[in-house]
Amino acid sequence: MNQEEPKDGGRERFREWGRGTLILLALLPLLPPIAGDAPPTWSLGDVAPRAVVAEFDFPVLRDRSEFEDELKRLRGEIPALLAVSDSARVSSRTRLVSLRAEVETLRATYDPSGPDSLTLGFDPETSLALVLGEKGPGLLDLIDELGAEVERRGLVSQSLGRDLEPFHTVTILGAGDPVHVDRSRLLTPSSLRDSAAVEARSRRLPVGPTLALVNDLFFPNLVWQKAETERLLDEAGSAVPRHRRFVRKGEKIVGANEVVSQDVALALQSYALWRGANQEGDQGWTGTVDRISRIALGAALIALALALLPLDEGGVRRRRRPGPPRGTLGERTLFALLVSGTLVVFFLLRGAGLSQYVLPVAGAALAAGLLLGREAGLLAGGLLATLVALPAGAGFAAWVVFVFGASVAVLVPTRNPAGLGRAAVLSAGVQAAVLLALFGAGVAARRTFQIDVVMVTLGPLLGGALAWATVASVEQRARWNTALGSTELTSLDQPLLARLQSEAPGTYAHSVRVASLADAAARAIGVDGRLARAIGYLHDVGKLARPHDFPENGGEPDAHRSHLLREMHVRDGVALATDARLPRAVVQGIAEHHGTELGADGLRPSFPESALVLIANRAVRGLPDGRSRDSVESGPDLEALLDPVNLLADLDACGISLDELRVVRNEITALCRSWMQRRLESGSTLDAGEVVP
Repeated sequence: MNQEEPKDGGRERFREWGRGTLILLALLPLLPPIAGDAPPTWSLGDVAPRAVVAEFDFPVLRDRSEFEDELKRLRGEIPALLAVSDSARVSSRTRLVSLRAEVETLRATYDPSGPDSLTLGFDPETSLALVLGEKGPGLLDLIDELGAEVERRGLVSQSLGRDLEPFHTVTILGAGDPVHVDRSRLLTPSSLRDSAAVEARSRRLPVGPTLALVNDLFFPNLVWQKAETERLLDEAGSAVPRHRRFVRKGEKIVGANEVVSQDVALALQSYALWRGANQEGDQGWTGTVDRISRIALGAALIALALALLPLDEGGVRRRRRPGPPRGTLGERTLFALLVSGTLVVFFLLRGAGLSQYVLPVAGAALAAGLLLGREAGLLAGGLLATLVALPAGAGFAAWVVFVFGASVAVLVPTRNPAGLGRAAVLSAGVQAAVLLALFGAGVAARRTFQIDVVMVTLGPLLGGALAWATVASVEQRARWNTALGSTELTSLDQPLLARLQSEAPGTYAHSVRVASLADAAARAIGVDGRLARAIGYLHDVGKLARPHDFPENGGEPDAHRSHLLREMHVRDGVALATDARLPRAVVQGIAEHHGTELGADGLRPSFPESALVLIANRAVRGLPDGRSRDSVESGPDLEALLDPVNLLADLDACGISLDELRVVRNEITALCRSWMQRRLESGSTLDAGEVVP
């Protein structure tokens, strides 16, 4: 945003905000232990715990001894399979495929209705559906042995994962301890029907790559309903209290295919119940403490950010100089509303199962920047990204995306609605590029990547529209001065200024000169030049009530009425500006532009831009007529008029230092001399109705 920053004050404020940012960053290592584990993201590229729900049915096996013989033979094959050298991994992959074919032969003779049949069980601690029963321990031993050898030999490669293809085998690449199953934790189909038993086992342990390989070997038709299973897991993994709806959906999916056994239906239902109970926080005292700690952490971060805001409402820190009046809606209040409102939107999106990347963090930061200043926008973006990504469980990738997007949105110059749209578009592009980079680095989720890219692009665009609506609403209802509003107020086409030009041309010319000087002086000391120009344009708008009583509009000078007219036009100007719902800062500047010239009732300038209009007004009134070289060379009289010592009575509360007053005096004097020199060289006089550039 292109708000004029103080040359020295801007650096000072950035240092203050920099300290606040460092404190927030220092808290980041503390967040994951407090926040707890994030919910699993059921996507192919993640290493999070995942549920292995296999759709399978076993054909007929004649007797138990035949099954045990086959199992023993397969166990004997494993050392030969894993004894290959690292240079022969292709042969190893071929042998795995062969082993899978032998497992198919074993499965082809298995009787699921027999007394010794294998059944499907569910282990909530590892989020795994496993084969159980009297023959289950044999398979579990085989899994343990295979896993240990795979880890020891390091034979599982990325290419192997791609070749085997079922959706869990993509996760076998790389590191991870082999899974050794604690059989005392396994649930049988009968215990799966008891939701309380499921809820009591809600803790999860990391799952390594081994079981993915085993599932591919023993359950190759896992790919039978890949899309439906993934979708069900995604929905069940969302933070929704309506988990029983997913139980019904699981029954519907299972009932749509004849080959799926009732045990699979039980696994799907129990998984949905367990996920729902876990997400609802129905975990006793531990879940309550975890939930309270997250809320307390978020509140502490918001309170810390508010304490670091260099604002004017009697907080810990103050600006180097007072800012323009804001009215009844406080800056800290607005900042807290923007942050908390965005968090509410985040939890609504999570509850609806939508992608977290559509969250308008960039829009909230942009609105904070436009309303409170660039530093507030940067802090709002960083704070929201931290709160959303860590305590709320969105993840590190979301934190990086939101920080980059919010920073770009705030730092892009924004002078008008078109600039706001440009900031939103650039933020969307940067967020998409960052997500692509994270995907390439293997950090971002893979299976949901395409929809995430769409959402991460839509988020800043929607946020830009919301930011524009928020800024417009605050401008109108709270009468705040913002970057967008200042642009409109500095237009010569605004209604009050157009009336001034047609009804009081002399006052209009005087106001334009005052605005030009105030703008230049503001830029010289690093305050808001657009606000100073807006006040300068409208400081004498009260003369519209009786324009011909003032000499610049053709009225007769009257020393006896001058003080009364001065008081009346200030009062009328405040009334006109208030009726037009101009920003409070402009109304306050109109009320203060004569200072102590109005006597004890006069209001002294309370912020820098108002003080600069007072100085510029006195300078323009003291301009020589330009008819002779002597009048031009009377600049020292102007310097005496603007001597800081002579202005102290009016400017002791505005926050401008003596050194800055000298800079202002020199800037205004130089501009006035330049104007008069041009008039002298052209042989013209400075007429009352003439506008000086």
